[in-house]
Amino acid sequence: MNRFDLEEALMNLDKVGEDIDTIIYAVGDSPTKYTEDQLLNMLIGIKQLHDTRYEKAWNVFEELVHNKTLLNRNSEDYIDLQEQAYENSQEKINQ
Repeated sequence: MNRFDLEEALMNLDKVGEDIDTIIYAVGDSPTKYTEDQLLNMLIGIKQLHDTRYEKAWNVFEELVHNKTLLNRNSEDYIDLQEQAYENSQEKINQ
């Protein structure tokens, strides 16, 4: 996984707005008159989808942190990686 997977997962969280627009259409403008149960089922489905999208985004984030794809630039790990990269570049220069 990479940061683009995280970006995609976060962008998917915004789909709830489109889902709500669809329900607004169903309530106000659709020629079909939905029952209260049908509308509640739509809302329950949207909530479950949103919860699952959120869980996925969080899992992607945690994996990227665990794999050190995302680092806190203020942490010692990041400084160690910078030092390693510098040392590697110096070795290549000196060869």
